[in-house]
Amino acid sequence: MNKIQDLPLCDLNEVKRTAKRTDSDISGCKFSGEYLESEDLSCLSFINCMFENCTFTDCDFERSSFVDVTFISCDLSNSSLDSSYLSRCEFRSCKLVGAEFKDCSIQGVAFESSNCGYAIFDKCKLSETQVKNSDMSSAELVSCNLKAFKTSGSKYLSTSFFRTALGGVDFSTCLVSGLRVSDTFRELRNAVFSANQAVELSMLLGIRIK
Repeated sequence: MNKIQDLPLCDLNEVKRTAKRTDSDISGCKFSGEYLESEDLSCLSFINCMFENCTFTDCDFERSSFVDVTFISCDLSNSSLDSSYLSRCEFRSCKLVGAEFKDCSIQGVAFESSNCGYAIFDKCKLSETQVKNSDMSSAELVSCNLKAFKTSGSKYLSTSFFRTALGGVDFSTCLVSGLRVSDTFRELRNAVFSANQAVELSMLLGIRIK
């Protein structure tokens, strides 16, 4: 990806109109300070782009594609990215509260120092995804396929992993409490937890430790 300073500053509404009219990609652009609410941004393709200090409240990014895209200090709360494709993207210090990622393909994406509370990841394929120093409290990762999923220093309070296998995922450096899984607890099989977290999980399993 090009350095931030190498990308020309663009007007999102202008490039969006051109892309929709010509059915072309939006490539090599930097967007800064954009503020859009309930905007239709669906079916767009962003390649090698940067979003900085942008606000997209309740916007529609459905069936869009993001490749080599970085979001810095952006707010995508309650926006929909359903059925979108994300590859080699970064979300740094972003607010994604209530954002929807349903039926998404997410590859090589990093969430760092971001608030993903109440975000919905439903039937997503997450490959080589990283969640670092982020808040995933009350988020829903339901019926997801995780491959090489890594997380550290993050919060998982009342997070739902219903029908999402967590084998091999290391939560030992995270704050974990009140995880929501199926009655069989099969989602937790072969996941890695610290000793203190194991005590918390024993309560979930109905086990008393003296």
